[in-house]
Amino acid sequence: MQKDQNPVATPLPGKSRTGNCDDTLTILSTLGLTPGADAVVKLLNLAGDVRQAVVDHPSGYCVGVWGGKYPTHQEYADTADMTYRLCRPGIHIMTGSGGGYMAAANEGAARARQEGGGQSIGLSIKAINGQPINPFVETEYAYNWIVPRIGHFGLMCSAYILMPGGGVGFFAELFVAWQEEQFKQLCQPKLARPKPLVLVGNGKWTRLLDTLREDWSFRPDELGLISPVTSTKEAAEIILADFDRFKLDVAG
Repeated sequence: MQKDQNPVATPLPGKSRTGNCDDTLTILSTLGLTPGADAVVKLLNLAGDVRQAVVDHPSGYCVGVWGGKYPTHQEYADTADMTYRLCRPGIHIMTGSGGGYMAAANEGAARARQEGGGQSIGLSIKAINGQPINPFVETEYAYNWIVPRIGHFGLMCSAYILMPGGGVGFFAELFVAWQEEQFKQLCQPKLARPKPLVLVGNGKWTRLLDTLREDWSFRPDELGLISPVTSTKEAAEIILADFDRFKLDVAG
């Protein structure tokens, strides 16, 4: 399957901001850079990352799917069947482009794409040497920096499905998506469209949420932003119902 490295997109209107030398030095310091040619190259790479996150992505309803590298055979098959079902009506699937659950998600999306469904998208990291993207990614966005990559998930995704077994990056993406929803509810409760944040798996999620409630004082309204389910079938039902609402909103 041929990968589209330069998706066609319409630029979004930007905002200008004036600054001074002190602002620039502060930004460089925050990024761990010192003035010089190397800093310029890194800033250009960062600018390219930001452009991808803001401009270069397809329109429509997109679901971010994350998970660990070692699903069982049945878990892999269930994940691929779930994303196949989601992509058939035109939903895009976006993963971190890796193996395991993410490969399963892209595989199901790629299968649906052959029948006219949504895209199979992967967000990779250039700095991770020797880790090729999975073969089911149709459109790849290659990032230099972690933060814009996570931002791309937040800007593009209309919903999230999290499978078990992820590591540090997995939880970074989970908590950023979770805080995005919390922020919208606090600041734009009437205007913001909630994004489903679905956690698929067994009692692992229940134990995590119980710990956050009991030991870290997470409030009920914060925990209510998350939907833990036991099966991929339940996850698909939540997403498809939200997709129907999304289409009604778009239709006006």
